[in-house]
Amino acid sequence: MKPVCRKIRQHMSINSKQFCHCSRRREETDSSGLPTSVRTPMRRLMYAPSQPALFFIAAIFFLSSPLIVLSQNPSSPSAPTSDIAKRIQKEAPRIEFDSMILDFGKVEAGQVIQHDFIFTNTGNQTLEIRDVRPTCGCTIAGQWDKEVQPGKFGRIPVKFNSADYSSSILKTVIVLSNDPVNTNVVLQLKGMVWKPFEVAPVGLIFASSLDSLTNQTRTVRITNNLDESLSLSEPTCDDRAFRAALKTVRPGKEFELQVTFTPPFSTTNLISVITLRTSSTNAPLITIQALAVVQPAVLVIPARLMLPASLLASTKPFKLTVRNNGTNSLVLSEPSINAEGADIRVLETLPGRTFDLEVSFPPGFKIQPGRDIQLTVKTSHPEFPILKVPVLQGQHLATMLKEESKLGGGTHP
Repeated sequence: MKPVCRKIRQHMSINSKQFCHCSRRREETDSSGLPTSVRTPMRRLMYAPSQPALFFIAAIFFLSSPLIVLSQNPSSPSAPTSDIAKRIQKEAPRIEFDSMILDFGKVEAGQVIQHDFIFTNTGNQTLEIRDVRPTCGCTIAGQWDKEVQPGKFGRIPVKFNSADYSSSILKTVIVLSNDPVNTNVVLQLKGMVWKPFEVAPVGLIFASSLDSLTNQTRTVRITNNLDESLSLSEPTCDDRAFRAALKTVRPGKEFELQVTFTPPFSTTNLISVITLRTSSTNAPLITIQALAVVQPAVLVIPARLMLPASLLASTKPFKLTVRNNGTNSLVLSEPSINAEGADIRVLETLPGRTFDLEVSFPPGFKIQPGRDIQLTVKTSHPEFPILKVPVLQGQHLATMLKEESKLGGGTHP
């Protein structure tokens, strides 16, 4: 502002000098009593300012206008939106729980925890509990109060089953309501679940092949959480393919159970229950389940190649997988298929262990009724010299399955 005012003063001084110069001339007066020489420069100054003067006046107005606008800006809110929001919030239901957390302390595994979460509608409209969603299958919600009037109480019953736990736990339940402020409320159940005896793992899984001659051993740890000392009997197994031996790590408190799966194997699936008797009256028995999955030394997946009713030119090759579950490396050779125009390739994806068989058929290929199509491939395994995979298509497959059902049902190799 100061530089602008300084320029205006300079401009005024220049015009005043012009006025003084004109006053030396002959003084002529008009009807107003002013000399003509004086009146004319003043009119020029007052009524016809020069362009620089107009520029400086406009600059002063432009620079001062924000100050005017700011000075007119009120300190209080200009719109009543906050009042409207407050009024809307007042005219609504409100959910308020006595407590959103249940700490049930320390309980023995298998105990069912039951609790009612109590809430109050502190608003002035009807409160609707739209849903109650436990986040775990071990926790369920009972029949809750779905509508609660202003000032009234409601309850949400919850059950927690601790049978499969042995540690500190935290479970949550989500409550959905029409409270505009708290649409989702999270309730919590927490505590410590313990077992008289901790058995880890509770089950054993063995995987082997029919030609395997190697024993497999798994270890189960048994821990006594009781104050009194614990004694265990010798373990017993109901299948001779399994052997179990008990070892004491810390007398009366910690034990190790060694379970061994031994060949030879006579079937593809074995299940055994291992039992130990205890000196505790609370838990007189400890049982552990052992599962053995025994697969063929050489396995083809899938066991059948099933074709659609019609093959298009864009049909991709069909793929089968040959898996070697045996102990020795496997070699495949001489793949073939007894179908005209069909082609088969062998791809070794994992040397000696896994192979892919890619089978291609010509467009429009169909298996004629009464004809059996199969692909074969030779292997280096002595028990599986040739692998055979039947090829089925459309109605041919349906007819074959129908004939099977008439014969009482059977499984194909």
